Amino acid sequence: MTNSEQRANPLLDGLKLLLKETVREELESALKDQKQKPEKLLLETDEAATFLNVPATWLASMARERKIKSIKLGHYVRFSRTDLESFIQQMKDQDEKKPQGKEFKNERNVI
Repeated sequence: MTNSEQRANPLLDGLKLLLKETVREELESALKDQKQKPEKLLLETDEAATFLNVPATWLASMARERKIKSIKLGHYVRFSRTDLESFIQQMKDQDEKKPQGKEFKNERNVI
């Protein structure tokens, strides 16, 4: 074996080691992603309330009054994420329709 061949082997060995480590990391990452639980289709009241950043009691009351969509499974109440997102959009739309600022006069204070 010549001197240049002996010098090439440590470089080649280092490259092989680096490649193995990279492949191992990528495989571990891919397997980790597969082990994660899929997103829930239906949320419990406390989870949905956390999603909306409101008290669970308020959300339960809104569901009882049918002001927000809910799904009853026996005595369990669940909420779909898409229904919650639709509710948020409805609230935004209603808020945009409301007058802002001092557009309306308060008739009680008018002389």
